[in-house]
Amino acid sequence: WIPCQERLPEEDGEYLVLYYTRSRYKPYMYDVMSFANDLYKINKYDFPDKKGQKGWFYCDSEYGYCEYNNVYAWMPLPEPLRLEGEEGENE
Repeated sequence: WIPCQERLPEEDGEYLVLYYTRSRYKPYMYDVMSFANDLYKINKYDFPDKKGQKGWFYCDSEYGYCEYNNVYAWMPLPEPLRLEGEEGENE
């Protein structure tokens, strides 16, 4: 795990994140979330005042893009599982 206070990802993309929920029963949860080096480039209508600002976000099917500021730590996504005999079948 890489704490966000230590550093943020260099590249835009999806990452496995640990985020703070404010629940006393389950204060931290894991999920896959997107990161952008410029939120305005992701969607200028949902992030009109975020030009040049880095941030974590997700896309809500009802509300559009939403910034998420409670990410505590992150890591790259693991490689997808490849079962025996699957390699090369879809290439």
